[in-house]
Amino acid sequence: MNTESLKEAIKRELPEFLRTDQDFRSYIIELTRQEYAGRVETQDRFYDLLAELRRDREGRTREWEEFKDGQSRKWDEQNRRWDEQNRRWDETQAELRRIHEEIMLLICELKSSIDKAGMYIFERKARYYEQRHQRTANRLIVISPMIDARARRVVERLGIETYGDSSEVEAI
Repeated sequence: MNTESLKEAIKRELPEFLRTDQDFRSYIIELTRQEYAGRVETQDRFYDLLAELRRDREGRTREWEEFKDGQSRKWDEQNRRWDEQNRRWDETQAELRRIHEEIMLLICELKSSIDKAGMYIFERKARYYEQRHQRTANRLIVISPMIDARARRVVERLGIETYGDSSEVEAI
């Protein structure tokens, strides 16, 4: 019998010997004991591994809580910054409204020619603008090289300044 056939015979017969012959089974276990860990040693390793996993999970939980706290602080800081920006924006808008109200309002019309009816139309447009924007114009100006004589009589009554050229307009 050669080595290969002996191995095949052992593989075939060994399971039956281990089930039926207790002394043979004990001999094989004792012979191979040093090749594998016993039950107590295996359980100790298992419990050590579970303890390590538990410690790792607790560490990760602690890290996660610290991360969440850090994120919460960042959000709080961001919200504080937004509130500060909103406060500054409101102050800036209030200042711009104040400046806007103080700025002189000029309503001007440029025409190649204008007659009496055109002058009345301009005055109605200006009053509509004032009403719509709730601001009173400081000056109403018409610039036209050809102003009808009848239109010239109306401008004083309507409070409209007239100029033949834009370069004639007085300093604001």
